[in-house]
Amino acid sequence: MITRISRNRDRAFSTRNAVLFLLAALSMAWTGACLADDYPDGCVSCHVGDTPKPKSAYRLDLQLADLGHGKGGERTKEIPTGCFRCHASTGDGAAGKLGPYIHLIHFRGEKNPFLKKYGGDCSSCHQMDPNTWRAVAKSGPRNWEMTVGDTKIPD
Repeated sequence: MITRISRNRDRAFSTRNAVLFLLAALSMAWTGACLADDYPDGCVSCHVGDTPKPKSAYRLDLQLADLGHGKGGERTKEIPTGCFRCHASTGDGAAGKLGPYIHLIHFRGEKNPFLKKYGGDCSSCHQMDPNTWRAVAKSGPRNWEMTVGDTKIPD
């Protein structure tokens, strides 16, 4: 049996929860609006250098060339989104899934620069998709010119 006391208690809980939810939402909105993303383009925000030291900042096209990767990286304008044409997250691409490989590289070894410098912070590479509430890889325009030999090719 619902009594006046239980109705008042339920109303008080609902009001308190609504206020807490509103405060949390305002706090998240304020924090999000005030904090800049130091790595808005994910991979290309960190991998910027043209020399292999430090390895953590070595540009991706150069790392791929060191590994014997084909020119797919050069033809890709958006990183890592363009990589998914071969490295599909479903495993249906011409090459293996990109995610497991990237996670292995970024989280393996005691002297790993990603772990040391960034503390393995997922938000360096990922952002939340507000439509699906899933973490997705950040993506940005490649930070190198496409070349053939020593000739730069316009996009």
